[in-house]
Amino acid sequence: MAVLLPFLALVLFYCVGRLRGHGVRLSAMIALGVFGAVVALGTEFLSLFSAVTFGGLMVFWSIVVLVSVALCIKMRASAGDRQHHEPWPLPATFAEVLTVCGILVVFGGLATFFGISSIPPREVMKSFSAVTSGGLMVFGSVLAFVGAVLCIKTKAGVGEPKEDEPLSWMVLVVITVVLIFFGILCWIAWSFAPNTWDSMTYHMSRVAHWEQYGSVHPYATHNLVQINMSPLAEYVILHLQVLSGTDRFANFVQLFAAFGSVLGVSLITKRLGANRRGQVLAAVLCATLPMGIMQATSTQNDYVLALWLVLIACWAPLTRADAIDMRLAGWLGVVLGLAVLTKGPAFIYATPFVLLFVVLAVLKKRWHSWKVLLIPTLTCLLIIFGHYFRNYELLDSPLAVRSGHYSNEPLGLHPLVSNLVRNTAMHLSLPSADFADRVEGGTIWFHNLLGWDVHDPSMTFGGFPFSVSKMHIAWNSEDAAPNPVHTVLIGLAWLCALSIRRIRRLKPLMIYGLVVVVAIGLYCFLMKWQIWGSRLQLSLFILSMPFVATVFTVLPLRRLITVLMIAMLIYAFPWHVHNRTRPLPDTVGNHVREQDYFRTQHPSLFHPYRDVTNLILNKGYAHVGIIGFYKIGEYPLWALLRQDGKVEPWIEHIWVENQSRVLSDQSSEPDAILVFTKHGNEKITSVLKSRVPESYVPQWEGGPFFLYEKR
Repeated sequence: MAVLLPFLALVLFYCVGRLRGHGVRLSAMIALGVFGAVVALGTEFLSLFSAVTFGGLMVFWSIVVLVSVALCIKMRASAGDRQHHEPWPLPATFAEVLTVCGILVVFGGLATFFGISSIPPREVMKSFSAVTSGGLMVFGSVLAFVGAVLCIKTKAGVGEPKEDEPLSWMVLVVITVVLIFFGILCWIAWSFAPNTWDSMTYHMSRVAHWEQYGSVHPYATHNLVQINMSPLAEYVILHLQVLSGTDRFANFVQLFAAFGSVLGVSLITKRLGANRRGQVLAAVLCATLPMGIMQATSTQNDYVLALWLVLIACWAPLTRADAIDMRLAGWLGVVLGLAVLTKGPAFIYATPFVLLFVVLAVLKKRWHSWKVLLIPTLTCLLIIFGHYFRNYELLDSPLAVRSGHYSNEPLGLHPLVSNLVRNTAMHLSLPSADFADRVEGGTIWFHNLLGWDVHDPSMTFGGFPFSVSKMHIAWNSEDAAPNPVHTVLIGLAWLCALSIRRIRRLKPLMIYGLVVVVAIGLYCFLMKWQIWGSRLQLSLFILSMPFVATVFTVLPLRRLITVLMIAMLIYAFPWHVHNRTRPLPDTVGNHVREQDYFRTQHPSLFHPYRDVTNLILNKGYAHVGIIGFYKIGEYPLWALLRQDGKVEPWIEHIWVENQSRVLSDQSSEPDAILVFTKHGNEKITSVLKSRVPESYVPQWEGGPFFLYEKR
């Protein structure tokens, strides 16, 4: 299966880290960072030749895999000659690689079972029967199990420094439950089609356009967000979708980011001085974030951003005792570039780490610090240059054109305090509606006491009034799920840190905590309160977990920590099962995957979407133009047009009226025009229909669609 090539490359990147003598978690973090850089730079390079196609990506990933294999062989041969690293023993090599290969074989069996082909355009692998796919899954499961056993027997964690405290059987049970939770999320990600509303309008829609054009360069679109927003998470989806011919793997990008973040958080906690129990606690706290659980199976990009920020925190120097050299500087620049290329808030969240790095570099290197500062600047620019240059060329700004709408209009103490209070209150909407109402009432009272308007539009986005009760209703929504317990734990950790001298003396811990607090302050200072702010704050919660876990580890609460881990796992269970848009019970029984695309819209829209796509395919239109308003649910149209044995039409937005109109052919005359209206809005419908030329006649209408055919 061609789609397994990127996963194989990721495994080989991990092997390179292990061969260099790094531990399991550190090697995994390095592998994820290298993988992100390869995807970013590779996509930009292939787009120069419009080669982001099945053939182009096959060649690209084959070269990456071959180079990685050659590097592994070379490093393995010279491993014994290095004195400063313990060589990675062959039994451990075999055990770890066998485990991952088993998992890949299981994926291959699942892909075969569901008829996913790596042969373009999208032909079903008819030569494989259900027995064959079942055999692959069983064989892969056996390989993974044998590999895991060998990992334990051979102590494949060589490279990890020995720690004094052994893990108790209860902690091992906790780790096992976390892995089971990830298994549940993996099944949900595989079973459900992408259905996040933002994904239907731009995350997945832009992927479909890129796949059609074979390039990530901008195109004419009625929705500028499709071309100006940071694209790295979608780059990864693009690679997987082109190689597999399906969107089955789209949800796995955030899931891998979630798993990497859990590993990274435990590594940061170790760096802050926590023992093994504290590291496991940090991983559990990260894995049980309600918003994190919701995001882990979506096609948004908040968890991907969190992963890159975790990588920055893993390596960023915290004190003058930390080493600062060219290699570290270059690596931090790469990861910073990946964060910025993933989502705009990276500029806010990464700023405290960057400023601390600059200060420490100047203090340590003095006049030679410019060398250390130049390297990360250049590597960061290398990662982000292509996308930001295209934005500047088309929109006269490297940033997304609507980014200013999210910023507080008056900057000062007023928005900082107001947003800090409102964002905290937003996460305290559980456990009951009555409690949520009391929190909302207290927040309003606080604002009235200071003479402020709690709904001030200059500090509140999109005209949505401040509300805590709505957060209670949306407890299992991927856009607004609150993190109440974690919010309380962060508050308790800071209360302990400020009141206990022994904790205050832990310099790296306190500096790290202050860096995260500054990031939180910058967010509240710059960004308006948003009803879906919990999703944007996911990175801040994840970065806070190492601080919380380390503080609790310092306290004489050894048994209480184990109880806390078990309680958090029980607490997180409902979010794993009752995701509003991807509920676990719906993965069994008569689950129709094509209807998943409409779970965040009205389910009845499935029928007009299906009818219009069937009509387009049956009529044999080769070229279809779309006329629509700003934010249309476009992706389900692409997904339903992918039917076996039928040729997909060329789809493009026509007669665009925003800045991207310079990229369109104004004289284009497609075979058919699909007017995509806002269902129930007569004014928008009338305006859009009036733009259809008289040379086209009505052919069909239903739901939000009006289909016109050329005379």
